[in-house]
Amino acid sequence: SIPGERSIVIEKPVEDVWNLLWDGSADTFGEGIAKILSNVKATNKVLTDGQFQVNGISGRELSMVDGSFYTEMLRRVDEENRILSYDISGIPFGIVPTGTWTVSNAKDDANKTELSVTDVATLSYWPPQFLAYPVFTLMLPGVFDAMLADIKHYAETGEPSPAKVEAINKCASKKK
Repeated sequence: SIPGERSIVIEKPVEDVWNLLWDGSADTFGEGIAKILSNVKATNKVLTDGQFQVNGISGRELSMVDGSFYTEMLRRVDEENRILSYDISGIPFGIVPTGTWTVSNAKDDANKTELSVTDVATLSYWPPQFLAYPVFTLMLPGVFDAMLADIKHYAETGEPSPAKVEAINKCASKKK
């Protein structure tokens, strides 16, 4: 697996940003963030099948803008240190990305927040899927950069980012 880390400073207090990522409930995990991220169309039902249970926390099905469906599984929530980790399954070629988000006070200003994400992509099985792995690991940083930009825009303005608005319009035009 190849980890990557990136961060962004958001001009809002740390609690405001943390509350966008985690609303305090495993039952509603992902609902709020789906309204913010441009690559997510919607979160669907909470998956209750035992295979999606980890320490009593359910996975959630994600409906993506491109028409694909994935399962988002919450792996760790540390409310004291404001760390949230999850992985996504269902991506072709057995690639499983994990995102670990850390929300902290910005170094230069207590009224600003540093939002960091560490992404790791692993293979759930080997050949011939390993050929897709390098391409995916090159794409993954761009996905997380877009997510950071979407969250920053929403946190600072209270409005969806231009990329999210474009995605909403794209999905709406497909329904016609």
